[in-house]
Amino acid sequence: MTDRFDHEWVGPDEDPDFTVSHCRHCSNSSDGMSVDARCPGLLQEALDSLKGELEGYEMAKTRREKLPNRRQGYTQKASVGGHKMFLRTSEYPDGRLGEIFIDMHKEGTAFRALMNQFAMAVSVGLQYGVPLEKFADLYIYGRFEPSGIVVGNERIKMATSVTDYIFRELAISYLGRDDLEQVTEEDLRPDTVGNPEEERS
Repeated sequence: MTDRFDHEWVGPDEDPDFTVSHCRHCSNSSDGMSVDARCPGLLQEALDSLKGELEGYEMAKTRREKLPNRRQGYTQKASVGGHKMFLRTSEYPDGRLGEIFIDMHKEGTAFRALMNQFAMAVSVGLQYGVPLEKFADLYIYGRFEPSGIVVGNERIKMATSVTDYIFRELAISYLGRDDLEQVTEEDLRPDTVGNPEEERS
């Protein structure tokens, strides 16, 4: 993170109905094509939505709370739908999450760059006071490829997208949301909208 992000976001009230939907660019994941070729708009829509959400969020802080030069955190290696990734976190001295890094191993340049920009936007939001709970509510159950079986994480075995996996992992680790450990086969269906548990209740 660099000081070029050191500014405020001020805008209208947030939209409580905002959700992440299935990416309209995605096609069948079994076509053997790379993520970049199959869905050039895969993460751009999520990134644009995140920027808009940050602009409309009434920040509790007037200045960015920077992380110390030396900080704690962890690295989680896993694969989502056969796509290897590394999630790295940085924490404040009191244990709060303050920054994330996402590295999609051996993916195309465009997809990796979008994931990097997405991680930077989330990190800036966290440092300006956007609660991790807000990001988790926005991106858990978002559906796009790659998705499916998660390998390398003892608590999460299925994910509906990369962002779904990322925020499940962060919510479990930093918010104690053990209820998010499992995704069912029904959750992966493309015609499922939102949280299936909420829809059935």
